[in-house]
Amino acid sequence: MSGMKAVSLGLDVDGHSTRARLLEAAGEVFAAQGFQHATVRDIVAKAGANIAAVNYHFGDKRGLYVEVIRECKRWASEHYPVVGEGGVEERSADPREQLRLFIQQFMQRLLDRGRPAWHGKLMCREIADPSESGGAAFDMVVEEFIRPQARLLETIIAGLVFGHAKKLNAKEEGQVRLCVASVVGQVLHYEHAAKVMGKLYPMEMEPGDQIDRLADHVFRFSLAAMEVMAREAARSSEKGRGK
Repeated sequence: MSGMKAVSLGLDVDGHSTRARLLEAAGEVFAAQGFQHATVRDIVAKAGANIAAVNYHFGDKRGLYVEVIRECKRWASEHYPVVGEGGVEERSADPREQLRLFIQQFMQRLLDRGRPAWHGKLMCREIADPSESGGAAFDMVVEEFIRPQARLLETIIAGLVFGHAKKLNAKEEGQVRLCVASVVGQVLHYEHAAKVMGKLYPMEMEPGDQIDRLADHVFRFSLAAMEVMAREAARSSEKGRGK
């Protein structure tokens, strides 16, 4: 009996932990059904475990959900660390190169078909329709996933448009935030609208095979707009000094 308990709660005979199997099974179930409709019973059946194992490793369904979200972040950071994240050194002081790297790595995180299939679906579900998990998962997504990357992208864009990221006025900060939303929106489109785009442009929209090409397009398209904004900002600054 004690041997069976060890298998259920700890390591299986093949060395794969029950905890890891629960995370994988829960990710698939939560991605398909959402937090509210997913049941612990469905998850443990898929994982080949029992409800006691969920209580042992995660406390409850909410704790399991939060850990599943955290696992998505861990996997993404390990396989595709974004510039400036996790000790990764920025490869260039040129904000244009920083923007290119940011977009490329962000797109790889979303569109790499080598990742577990449920990762992107679950993250998109949580962002678009936050779970009823006490807010813990959504808060973690915003504070641990999104806000640090938004801050990094804001700094890059401010450098491109205004030459620096310090002491921007309210109007300039608003322009930077709109640019952040535009860049992120372009990248997310290839994930959110993948089926529609594949139907409209099947030969052009195969993100799993063309991540670098799509990332380069988003980069060049965005950079062109920011360069126009930079020229406008420079002219405005010159006029201000001339008064």
